[in-house]
Order: sequence, then C-alpha cells, then structure tokens
Amino acid sequence: MEETRLYSTGELAGKHGLSVRALQFYDREGLLSPSATSEGGRRLYSEKEEGRLELILEYKALGLSLDEIKEVLSEANPYGLLLQVFKNADLRAQKDLAGAKEREKRLADAISRLESGKPLGNYEGLTLSLREKKSLRATHAALLIGGILLDLAEIGSIVLWILLGLYWPFLAALGFAVLSGFLLVVYYHRRSAYVCPACGERFKPGFKDLLVSAHTARARRLRCPKCHEKHFCVEVPDTKN
Repeated sequence: MEETRLYSTGELAGKHGLSVRALQFYDREGLLSPSATSEGGRRLYSEKEEGRLELILEYKALGLSLDEIKEVLSEANPYGLLLQVFKNADLRAQKDLAGAKEREKRLADAISRLESGKPLGNYEGLTLSLREKKSLRATHAALLIGGILLDLAEIGSIVLWILLGLYWPFLAALGFAVLSGFLLVVYYHRRSAYVCPACGERFKPGFKDLLVSAHTARARRLRCPKCHEKHFCVEVPDTKN
C-alpha cells in the first residue's frame, strides 16, 4: 500500500507560493486544518488537504470571499450554491471593471489637461457657484493688494536709505514685511481649500504643505487626506469661512 505523502506547513506553503502565515490564517478561519501533528508538534498536511487548498486558491482567484469559500466547501453537493456564488462574483467583477474603466477615463482626461496646460479647475463636476467665485476673487485681490503695499514699503525704505542714508526705515519695513507676509499666508489659509480631482474630497492643507508644495495658478500638488494620493488639487474657497 502506497504511503500517503505528508507536508509540513512550510513545505505546503512553499509548494503553492504562499507564506506560512497564510496557511495558519486559513486554519484559524476553519478553511484548512492539518490532518496530523508530528511528535515534535509540527502540523502536517496530507494530499487531501493539498487538494482542498488548491480549491481554496482557485475560488479566491475567481473572486469568491472567504465566507463564500467556506460555505461552498462545507456543502456535500455544492453545485447549486457554487453556481449562485459564481454569479455573485461575476457581478462584483463587472462592477470593479466598470469602476476601473471610469478611473482610467478620468486619468486620461487629467493627463490630457495637464499636457495641454489647461487648468484643473475645469474638471467636470467641479463648478463653483457665483458666490464661491466672488469669494475666491476677493481673496486673490486682497493678496495682490497686500503684496503691492509691501513692495511699495520696501522700495520706499530703500530709496530713503540711498538718498538720505537712513537705514532704520528699511529695517522697520523689512520686519513689517515679514510679519505682514505671515499674516497674508494665514489669511489665505483661512479663506481657501482644495478639491482632490481623484475622489472629490474638499480639504484644507497644513501650513507646511501650503508653502512648499508645487503649484500652478489654480492648483497645488497635495496629498488628499481621504484617498491618500498626491494630485494637483484645485483651489476653491473655504465655504466655512
């Protein structure tokens, strides 16, 4: 009589390209238990368990969940159940495929817009209301006016230094410029937000990200707190302020 081949956990896992932890997980979930234990306490799997593992891996590849696999394996005659489970898995696969196609389309659109130099603010579905546009224009105008006044103060102090030899107005203007610049950044941070083009999340970046991230006239490269991906996110007004 031919002796039944027994595999240790490591041998069976290695043969099927799995980790030892994967087999241990299947054991804890009640999907695959060893048929014997050696004198040294090692778990041993027979060819019967190997066949069951191959079924588990095949069902996983077809998109079945662990609960569905467990239910199918527990049935003595699983044909009817297996047919329904396969249909459910096929529906999930179709939804995943549709979602992947939609993401592919949005990515192609984003790439096309960036390569042609178009602003990301023209994304379909991202339409600012008249009030939001007015708020954004007001924020930009305040920043522009503040920047011009700071430049005039700096230029005037330099002229006084050159013509009259007075350096203290320049030092005062320099200190004023640093403080005013900081206040302008705080003002902009309070009044603005950004929208992720991938998931549509509207969020407010931190001061550091706001200052050091790459940007265009209407977008800034930021990491979205929802999808955790980096994109050129579109500038919008903060509706809470």
